[in-house]
Amino acid sequence: MLRECKRTLRIGARKSLLSRIQVSLVAKSLANLWPQLNFIFSFHDSFGDKNPELLFWNKNSSSSPVFSEEAGVFSTALSRLLLSNKLDILVHSFKDLPIKDLSSEKISQETEFVPVLDRGDQRDILLMKREVLVSPPTEVIILASAPRRILLAGNFLKQALPSTLQKSKLVFNPIRGNVPSRLKKLNNSEAHGIILAKAGLDRLLIKPSSLFFDPTLLQSSELKQNQKEIYKIIKNYEFMILPLSSVPNAAAQGSIALEIKNRDLELKSLIKPLCVPDNTITSLKEREELYKRSGGCYDKIGIAVLERDYGRLYFIKGRDNTGKKISHKKIKNKVDAINVKAKLWPLKGEGIVIKRHPISSALPKYPPQYCLVSRSNAWPDKWKPKSSLVNCASLLHRIIFARRRHSIIWTAGTKTLFALAKQGLWVHGSADGLGEDEAPQLNYILKKTSENTLKNTLRFTKLSHQDNLLQSAHPCLPSYKIELIALLPLIGTTPLSSRTHFFWKSASQFNWMLKKYPDLANAKHACGPGLTRKVIQETINLEPKIYLDYQSYLEEMLEEMQ
Repeated sequence: MLRECKRTLRIGARKSLLSRIQVSLVAKSLANLWPQLNFIFSFHDSFGDKNPELLFWNKNSSSSPVFSEEAGVFSTALSRLLLSNKLDILVHSFKDLPIKDLSSEKISQETEFVPVLDRGDQRDILLMKREVLVSPPTEVIILASAPRRILLAGNFLKQALPSTLQKSKLVFNPIRGNVPSRLKKLNNSEAHGIILAKAGLDRLLIKPSSLFFDPTLLQSSELKQNQKEIYKIIKNYEFMILPLSSVPNAAAQGSIALEIKNRDLELKSLIKPLCVPDNTITSLKEREELYKRSGGCYDKIGIAVLERDYGRLYFIKGRDNTGKKISHKKIKNKVDAINVKAKLWPLKGEGIVIKRHPISSALPKYPPQYCLVSRSNAWPDKWKPKSSLVNCASLLHRIIFARRRHSIIWTAGTKTLFALAKQGLWVHGSADGLGEDEAPQLNYILKKTSENTLKNTLRFTKLSHQDNLLQSAHPCLPSYKIELIALLPLIGTTPLSSRTHFFWKSASQFNWMLKKYPDLANAKHACGPGLTRKVIQETINLEPKIYLDYQSYLEEMLEEMQ
């Protein structure tokens, strides 16, 4: 029986600490499943590790040679060790593996990649020195390691950084090396910020109890010392998690993949329980989409696929290898074909008139520690920056500000993020319009790792209107009240009673309309993936169709009618 298998597995990977942590996660899972297994660990430098000064994506640079195995600079040499029977398993970061077959047909035919374990956070993270917020420079220098990040993050940050920094020129400088060395380079340089894969940073800060320790693999003292150094560096930095709709990840970023020989059937059986369906689906779909458009992991394309209970989300953005602009977002989800455009509601010129009135008297003097902001006007005027941070009264006050971590601000969508940034606020990230159930996943960066999981969440206070008090799963602090006062004129002569398909932009609008027109309970409903979905489900016991936003709904429905 497999559980009694006493096989010794020879596991290989790169030498970096992050790579060894990933091996440790895999070994821990295998040891829990098959206690009789023994392990021998072997670590090696790849071509990319031996040539840290090369920028593999810059084919026009005289310092960057074009070589036949460019796509596999972190994996090809290890694959040869596997094929020569010196190793049984290779543990990779899936995003480092080539999309196209390697130059050697033997390698691509005799080995296969298997994504395993839960996928880490797919997103990128920006770390920015707080002193930049106090004294904005004319140029903000950001270290980044890939053309995708430079293109997509560059466009996003022009609107996402606080207004005091939006006047500064963004300059991106290349950087190579493992995460700890990149952080040290940043800390000791004149650069102001850095963009990293958040999954890598999270794993470097993982709780020791989640890992397998062995003198030839990883020691607890080494891990704790490394974590201490990382936290020491980042304590003077602000962070921003870059939303996938604006800065989609590199294909399979955050996923760990095992490379094994096709003919090793026993090993396939041993690792099969490590496979997580969501990780397998999303990682492979992203690689498939990248191959369709380009095929190279150093191209300017970000591809994020998310698996949710309401559908599969795609965020694809960047430029392909011909320079053509790509911008695509969609939920793969069946729609009901309809023949008459006028059966949709709302169409252009239709909707509900809403007035919003601020509430300030009952609000505390300072915002809560963790704030989830539903829309830009939910952030009260009394909490907005009174003046430019550059005009702090004294050097002492500026130093205090630079070292203090203020409230963590998280927004419901990117529009709200941009609006708050325009008001001078530093926003730490966004639920990306996917609903308040989307976990921010901030425990590791904030040193709040009370549980051994990458996905445990913090308790946020939601800033919204009074009606959300009973609807939201979060504790709610009402900062404004809404007044729904009128229905805008309908187009043409088609009455509301003849409409069959409705899209709701908020739960309040749905409740208000249902009260006025009870027959709407029998119509077809659609909305975004957030709180409105939950309210419709509970109110009329119906699962609405889910779209990323109203524009996506309208385009898809009209396309279906054609």
